Amino acid sequence: MHIKTVSNLSKSDIISISKLVDECKMHDNTYIPYPLYDEEAVHITALDKDRIIAALCVCPTYKQTYEIIAFTHPSRRRKGVFSVLLDVATSYIEDIADKYCIEFVSDGHSQDAELTLEAIGAEPVAVEVMMYRDLNDLSGNSLTTHTHSAIYSIEGKGDCHYEIKYNSIGYIGEVRLIPYNKHSLYLCDYNIKYKYRGKKHGKKALASVLAYIKSLGCKTIKLQVSKQNAPAYNIYLNYDFLIETELTYWRL
Repeated sequence: MHIKTVSNLSKSDIISISKLVDECKMHDNTYIPYPLYDEEAVHITALDKDRIIAALCVCPTYKQTYEIIAFTHPSRRRKGVFSVLLDVATSYIEDIADKYCIEFVSDGHSQDAELTLEAIGAEPVAVEVMMYRDLNDLSGNSLTTHTHSAIYSIEGKGDCHYEIKYNSIGYIGEVRLIPYNKHSLYLCDYNIKYKYRGKKHGKKALASVLAYIKSLGCKTIKLQVSKQNAPAYNIYLNYDFLIETELTYWRL
């Protein structure tokens, strides 16, 4: 078995990992996505005779927290492959962070995944929902009204980061838009600066964010949010986002 670590996946890597993930999803009936196109992620793969049998992704999220998403081919589970990849990932994180926290995510469909997380000592700490929206129709639920009631613009800053600007004020917030596949983006870290909250900027600017994403040729947008974060959760419901699955976050 050969271990490879890369920050940028080659076209052949993307094809191989996509095939692995599809096989795992079919076996486990899981909805967990693998961030193939996240520019901040590091990918660690296990190969057997040039075939990828397991893939692990390290994604920096917030406050020295690193989210790990991993898929191991069903025929190679319980053979120590994931443990090897996790050791490599932990060493990588220790090299770049003095203090850190590692999180994992599961959706309850893969018994193998949850048994593995329990075995390594991870504990469930939070529950979120994965939501999605079809961008082919942006006319529902006062989207048009929000777009015309104020002028918002989206400006790319690199590494999937975008600034949200309001006509007379300028910079009021930010968002990360991570490619999910050829026709979808993942919306992360949608945040309005504290001093501009309570003025419905988050609700109104989202219409412009969705319109911008559609202008990129995307057909679907996905995101994750906690139901306990009622203001954000209700905004997404108001914009016709649908719940795809429930996610449990585990911390090591």
